[in-house]
Amino acid sequence: MRLEELTLDLLERALEIYFQKAYPDRSKKKPPLDLPPDAPPEKILQLFLDETPKEGGESLRRYVMRLGNRNYPYMKLVFQEHLFPGEFCFVVDTHDDIEVPVNAPDYEAWVALKEENRRLKREIEQAWEEEGIPTQTMLQELAALNPEGPQVSQEAYVLVADDEEDAAEAVVTLLRAKGYRSRAVFDGRAALEAARAERPDLLVLDNEMPNLSGMEVLDALRREEETSRLPVLLVTGGPISLSEMARASGFLRKPFSEEDFLEVVRHLLEEKGGGGGLAQGEGGS
Repeated sequence: MRLEELTLDLLERALEIYFQKAYPDRSKKKPPLDLPPDAPPEKILQLFLDETPKEGGESLRRYVMRLGNRNYPYMKLVFQEHLFPGEFCFVVDTHDDIEVPVNAPDYEAWVALKEENRRLKREIEQAWEEEGIPTQTMLQELAALNPEGPQVSQEAYVLVADDEEDAAEAVVTLLRAKGYRSRAVFDGRAALEAARAERPDLLVLDNEMPNLSGMEVLDALRREEETSRLPVLLVTGGPISLSEMARASGFLRKPFSEEDFLEVVRHLLEEKGGGGGLAQGEGGS
Protein backbone atom coordinates (compact mmCIF):
# COMPACT_ATOMS: atom_id res chain seq x y z
CA MET A 1 0.00 0.00 0.00
CA ARG A 2 1.08 3.59 -0.56
CA LEU A 3 1.54 5.86 2.44
CA GLU A 4 -1.41 8.02 1.38
CA GLU A 5 -3.67 4.96 1.86
CA LEU A 6 -2.93 4.84 5.60
CA THR A 7 -6.05 5.86 7.52
CA LEU A 8 -6.96 5.93 11.19
CA ASP A 9 -9.64 3.29 10.53
CA LEU A 10 -7.06 0.93 8.99
CA LEU A 11 -4.74 1.35 11.98
CA GLU A 12 -7.66 0.85 14.40
CA ARG A 13 -8.54 -2.44 12.71
CA ALA A 14 -4.91 -3.60 12.74
CA LEU A 15 -4.65 -2.80 16.46
CA GLU A 16 -7.97 -4.48 17.27
CA ILE A 17 -6.80 -7.75 15.71
CA TYR A 18 -3.39 -7.48 17.37
CA PHE A 19 -4.89 -7.09 20.84
CA GLN A 20 -7.47 -9.84 20.32
CA LYS A 21 -4.65 -12.27 19.57
CA ALA A 22 -1.92 -10.94 21.86
CA TYR A 23 -4.16 -10.46 24.91
CA PRO A 24 -7.02 -12.99 24.64
CA ASP A 25 -7.54 -12.63 28.39
CA ARG A 26 -8.08 -8.87 27.83
CA SER A 27 -5.35 -8.11 30.37
CA LYS A 28 -4.33 -5.06 28.34
CA LYS A 29 -6.40 -2.66 26.25
CA LYS A 30 -5.32 -1.16 22.97
CA PRO A 31 -4.08 2.43 23.24
CA PRO A 32 -6.52 5.24 22.37
CA LEU A 33 -5.80 6.96 19.08
CA ASP A 34 -6.43 10.59 19.93
CA LEU A 35 -6.85 11.86 16.37
CA PRO A 36 -9.80 12.89 14.19
CA PRO A 37 -11.10 10.15 11.84
CA ASP A 38 -9.80 12.02 8.79
CA ALA A 39 -6.29 12.55 10.18
CA PRO A 40 -3.67 12.59 7.40
CA PRO A 41 -0.99 9.87 7.24
CA GLU A 42 1.68 12.25 8.51
CA LYS A 43 -0.28 12.74 11.76
CA ILE A 44 -0.98 9.02 12.10
CA LEU A 45 2.72 8.23 11.82
CA GLN A 46 3.32 10.40 14.89
CA LEU A 47 1.61 7.66 16.92
CA PHE A 48 4.56 5.39 16.11
CA LEU A 49 8.21 5.44 17.10
CA ASP A 50 10.33 6.14 14.04
CA GLU A 51 12.96 3.37 13.75
CA THR A 52 14.09 4.27 10.26
CA PRO A 53 17.85 3.57 10.09
CA LYS A 54 19.74 6.86 10.07
CA GLU A 55 23.11 5.57 8.87
CA GLY A 56 24.20 5.24 5.25
CA GLY A 57 22.25 6.75 2.36
CA GLU A 58 18.50 6.90 1.89
CA SER A 59 16.89 4.24 4.08
CA LEU A 60 13.50 2.60 3.83
CA ARG A 61 11.09 3.80 6.50
CA ARG A 62 10.11 1.77 9.58
CA TYR A 63 7.61 2.82 12.26
CA VAL A 64 6.85 0.76 15.36
CA MET A 65 4.56 0.45 18.38
CA ARG A 66 5.85 -1.69 21.23
CA LEU A 67 2.66 -3.42 22.35
CA GLY A 68 3.93 -6.74 23.75
CA ASN A 69 1.75 -9.77 24.39
CA ARG A 70 0.47 -11.45 27.55
CA ASN A 71 3.76 -13.35 28.02
CA TYR A 72 6.35 -10.93 26.62
CA PRO A 73 6.37 -7.12 26.80
CA TYR A 74 8.62 -6.29 23.84
CA MET A 75 6.76 -7.54 20.76
CA LYS A 76 6.05 -4.78 18.22
CA LEU A 77 3.52 -3.79 15.61
CA VAL A 78 5.51 -2.47 12.64
CA PHE A 79 4.48 -0.36 9.64
CA GLN A 80 7.32 -0.31 7.14
CA GLU A 81 8.69 -0.34 3.62
CA HIS A 82 10.74 -3.36 2.56
CA LEU A 83 12.30 -4.10 -0.85
CA PHE A 84 10.03 -1.66 -2.69
CA PRO A 85 10.38 2.03 -1.76
CA GLY A 86 7.01 3.69 -1.33
CA GLU A 87 5.14 0.45 -0.58
CA PHE A 88 4.19 -0.11 3.07
CA CYS A 89 2.79 -3.09 4.98
CA PHE A 90 2.08 -4.20 8.54
CA VAL A 91 4.41 -6.72 10.22
CA VAL A 92 4.75 -8.18 13.72
CA ASP A 93 8.30 -8.04 15.09
CA THR A 94 8.74 -10.57 17.92
CA HIS A 95 11.80 -8.61 19.15
CA ASP A 96 13.11 -11.68 20.99
CA ASP A 97 16.54 -12.06 19.38
CA ILE A 98 18.50 -12.12 22.65
CA GLU A 99 20.95 -15.04 22.60
CA VAL A 100 20.53 -17.17 25.74
CA PRO A 101 23.34 -19.75 26.30
CA VAL A 102 22.29 -23.39 25.97
CA ASN A 103 23.55 -24.07 29.49
CA ALA A 104 21.51 -21.24 31.04
CA PRO A 105 18.95 -22.51 33.60
CA ASP A 106 16.05 -20.82 31.75
CA TYR A 107 17.15 -21.81 28.23
CA GLU A 108 14.26 -24.21 27.56
CA ALA A 109 11.72 -21.66 28.80
CA TRP A 110 13.26 -19.01 26.53
CA VAL A 111 13.09 -21.32 23.50
CA ALA A 112 9.43 -22.09 24.27
CA LEU A 113 8.66 -18.37 24.58
CA LYS A 114 10.28 -17.62 21.22
CA GLU A 115 8.30 -20.38 19.56
CA GLU A 116 5.06 -19.03 21.07
CA ASN A 117 5.96 -15.54 19.83
CA ARG A 118 6.51 -16.86 16.30
CA ARG A 119 3.18 -18.69 16.42
CA LEU A 120 1.43 -15.53 17.60
CA LYS A 121 3.12 -13.45 14.90
CA ARG A 122 1.85 -15.84 12.20
CA GLU A 123 -1.66 -15.79 13.68
CA ILE A 124 -1.87 -11.99 13.81
CA GLU A 125 -0.49 -11.51 10.30
CA GLN A 126 -2.84 -14.14 8.87
CA ALA A 127 -5.81 -12.43 10.54
CA TRP A 128 -4.67 -9.08 9.11
CA GLU A 129 -4.48 -10.58 5.65
CA GLU A 130 -7.96 -12.07 5.95
CA GLU A 131 -9.26 -8.60 6.87
CA GLY A 132 -7.57 -6.99 3.87
CA ILE A 133 -4.85 -5.29 5.90
CA PRO A 134 -1.60 -5.24 3.86
CA THR A 135 1.09 -7.66 5.08
CA GLN A 136 4.33 -8.98 3.60
CA THR A 137 2.38 -11.29 1.29
CA MET A 138 2.12 -8.27 -1.00
CA LEU A 139 5.89 -8.37 -1.48
CA GLN A 140 5.60 -11.54 -3.55
CA GLU A 141 2.97 -9.90 -5.75
CA LEU A 142 5.11 -6.81 -6.24
CA ALA A 143 8.18 -8.93 -6.98
CA ALA A 144 6.26 -10.88 -9.61
CA LEU A 145 5.26 -7.61 -11.30
CA ASN A 146 8.80 -6.27 -11.21
CA PRO A 147 10.39 -5.77 -14.67
CA GLU A 148 13.12 -8.30 -15.28
CA GLY A 149 15.79 -5.81 -16.31
CA PRO A 150 19.33 -6.89 -17.30
CA GLN A 151 19.89 -10.62 -17.03
CA VAL A 152 22.80 -12.30 -15.29
CA SER A 153 24.41 -15.68 -15.68
CA GLN A 154 21.95 -18.44 -14.81
CA GLU A 155 24.86 -20.46 -13.46
CA ALA A 156 24.85 -18.53 -10.18
CA TYR A 157 22.77 -20.15 -7.43
CA VAL A 158 21.64 -18.04 -4.46
CA LEU A 159 20.18 -19.76 -1.40
CA VAL A 160 17.91 -17.53 0.73
CA ALA A 161 17.38 -18.35 4.43
CA ASP A 162 14.80 -16.27 6.32
CA ASP A 163 11.95 -17.27 8.63
CA GLU A 164 9.87 -14.38 7.25
CA GLU A 165 8.50 -16.68 4.55
CA ASP A 166 6.70 -14.08 2.44
CA ALA A 167 9.72 -11.78 2.38
CA ALA A 168 12.02 -14.72 1.57
CA GLU A 169 9.87 -15.83 -1.35
CA ALA A 170 9.73 -12.25 -2.64
CA VAL A 171 13.54 -12.15 -2.61
CA VAL A 172 13.65 -15.46 -4.49
CA THR A 173 11.24 -14.07 -7.09
CA LEU A 174 13.45 -10.98 -7.54
CA LEU A 175 16.56 -13.10 -7.96
CA ARG A 176 14.91 -15.40 -10.49
CA ALA A 177 13.71 -12.37 -12.47
CA LYS A 178 17.36 -11.35 -12.77
CA GLY A 179 18.33 -14.80 -14.05
CA TYR A 180 19.76 -16.32 -10.87
CA ARG A 181 18.76 -19.77 -9.72
CA SER A 182 17.33 -19.44 -6.22
CA ARG A 183 15.20 -21.06 -3.55
CA ALA A 184 14.31 -20.31 0.07
CA VAL A 185 14.53 -22.16 3.39
CA PHE A 186 12.94 -20.89 6.58
CA ASP A 187 15.02 -21.85 9.61
CA GLY A 188 18.67 -22.03 10.62
CA ARG A 189 19.05 -25.80 10.60
CA ALA A 190 17.55 -26.06 7.11
CA ALA A 191 19.93 -23.29 5.96
CA LEU A 192 22.97 -25.15 7.28
CA GLU A 193 21.92 -28.47 5.76
CA ALA A 194 21.10 -26.89 2.38
CA ALA A 195 24.38 -24.94 2.27
CA ARG A 196 26.35 -28.10 2.98
CA ALA A 197 24.47 -30.24 0.46
CA GLU A 198 23.87 -27.77 -2.36
CA ARG A 199 26.99 -25.57 -2.22
CA PRO A 200 25.31 -22.35 -3.39
CA ASP A 201 27.35 -19.54 -4.89
CA LEU A 202 25.91 -17.19 -2.27
CA LEU A 203 23.92 -17.63 0.92
CA VAL A 204 21.57 -14.80 1.92
CA LEU A 205 21.22 -15.39 5.66
CA ASP A 206 18.80 -13.78 8.10
CA ASN A 207 20.23 -13.60 11.61
CA GLU A 208 17.01 -14.09 13.63
CA MET A 209 15.78 -17.60 12.82
CA PRO A 210 14.49 -20.60 14.79
CA ASN A 211 16.59 -23.71 15.52
CA LEU A 212 19.88 -21.97 14.70
CA SER A 213 20.55 -18.25 14.45
CA GLY A 214 22.24 -16.82 11.40
CA MET A 215 25.49 -16.36 13.32
CA GLU A 216 25.40 -19.99 14.48
CA VAL A 217 24.92 -21.10 10.87
CA LEU A 218 27.73 -18.83 9.71
CA ASP A 219 30.14 -20.06 12.39
CA ALA A 220 29.38 -23.70 11.54
CA LEU A 221 30.00 -23.06 7.83
CA ARG A 222 33.28 -21.27 8.53
CA ARG A 223 34.55 -24.21 10.63
CA GLU A 224 34.13 -26.69 7.76
CA GLU A 225 36.68 -26.81 4.95
CA GLU A 226 34.11 -27.39 2.21
CA THR A 227 32.05 -24.31 3.12
CA SER A 228 34.60 -22.04 4.79
CA ARG A 229 34.83 -19.72 1.76
CA LEU A 230 31.12 -19.65 0.92
CA PRO A 231 30.07 -15.99 0.44
CA VAL A 232 27.41 -15.10 3.02
CA LEU A 233 25.27 -11.98 2.92
CA LEU A 234 24.01 -11.46 6.48
CA VAL A 235 20.74 -9.52 6.86
CA THR A 236 19.06 -8.47 10.09
CA GLY A 237 16.68 -5.98 11.60
CA GLY A 238 17.98 -6.67 15.11
CA PRO A 239 21.09 -5.65 17.03
CA ILE A 240 24.42 -6.91 15.78
CA SER A 241 28.03 -6.09 16.68
CA LEU A 242 30.74 -4.92 14.32
CA SER A 243 32.70 -8.12 14.97
CA GLU A 244 29.68 -10.23 13.98
CA MET A 245 29.18 -8.19 10.82
CA ALA A 246 32.84 -8.67 9.90
CA ARG A 247 32.48 -12.47 9.96
CA ALA A 248 30.11 -12.27 6.97
CA SER A 249 31.04 -11.42 3.40
CA GLY A 250 28.42 -8.66 3.25
CA PHE A 251 25.75 -7.07 5.40
CA LEU A 252 22.38 -5.37 4.93
CA ARG A 253 20.19 -3.85 7.62
CA LYS A 254 16.46 -4.61 7.28
CA PRO A 255 14.42 -3.07 5.82
CA PHE A 256 16.44 -2.67 2.64
CA SER A 257 15.56 -1.77 -0.93
CA GLU A 258 15.49 -4.07 -3.93
CA GLU A 259 18.16 -1.91 -5.58
CA ASP A 260 20.58 -2.14 -2.63
CA PHE A 261 20.00 -5.86 -2.25
CA LEU A 262 20.63 -6.73 -5.90
CA GLU A 263 23.73 -4.52 -6.00
CA VAL A 264 25.29 -6.27 -2.98
CA VAL A 265 24.39 -9.70 -4.43
CA ARG A 266 26.04 -8.79 -7.73
CA HIS A 267 29.15 -7.52 -5.96
CA LEU A 268 29.54 -10.60 -3.76
CA LEU A 269 29.14 -12.97 -6.68
CA GLU A 270 31.72 -11.02 -8.70
CA GLU A 271 34.11 -11.10 -5.75
CA LYS A 272 33.53 -14.78 -4.98
CA GLY A 273 36.83 -16.28 -3.96
CA GLY A 274 38.65 -12.96 -4.38
CA GLY A 275 38.70 -11.80 -0.75
CA GLY A 276 37.05 -8.51 -1.62
CA GLY A 277 36.09 -7.64 1.98
CA LEU A 278 32.78 -6.77 3.56
CA ALA A 279 30.14 -5.51 1.14
CA GLN A 280 27.38 -3.21 2.35
CA GLY A 281 24.41 -1.55 0.73
CA GLU A 282 22.93 1.76 1.78
CA GLY A 283 21.06 -0.11 4.50
CA GLY A 284 24.31 -1.37 6.03
CA SER A 285 25.91 -0.01 9.14
